[in-house]
Amino acid sequence: MFSLLDFFFKDHDFLYVGMAAAVCMLSAYACMSLLRHAVGMEGRTRTIWLTVSALSVGLGIWSTHFVAMLAFRAGFPLQYDIVLTGVSLLIAIILCGVGLAVAVRATTIHDRFLSGAVVGAGISAMHYVGIAALLLEGRPVWSDGLVATSIIAGIVLSGLAVVTAMGGNRWRLIGGAVLLT
Repeated sequence: MFSLLDFFFKDHDFLYVGMAAAVCMLSAYACMSLLRHAVGMEGRTRTIWLTVSALSVGLGIWSTHFVAMLAFRAGFPLQYDIVLTGVSLLIAIILCGVGLAVAVRATTIHDRFLSGAVVGAGISAMHYVGIAALLLEGRPVWSDGLVATSIIAGIVLSGLAVVTAMGGNRWRLIGGAVLLT
């Protein structure tokens, strides 16, 4: 556990971490605002709003990831495979676009949660492909538990974010479990 804390607190430039957080918040706000406009539209106009929303969140997520990578002080220069870096951007735009398309057509709170879960899966896929784009002499060693936890957390939190942003923020506490209604 301490090595994980050391990684975050000793090996990162917090100015860049703050910049990454700002980019993330701005792109999330822009995405949800654009998505709300898309929901109220029909036909070609809806497609345009949805496309702009997908580009907003995809580029925002990707930018957040790489600004955060600038924050990482590895002790040696980092280089990236340009093709995998481009693929990570496409993954962010396409998978998040699919999730947002589901959100636009959502009729229930469960549909909204599913749409956010797809966005969360897109974020996770973009992140791990982006990490794979690092050109290193060695091979990174992953903690399967932490990777799984990060993916599950991203999916659940993204699902809850879309539900909340689209107005389905009614919560009930039943037997110690939080349920969406």
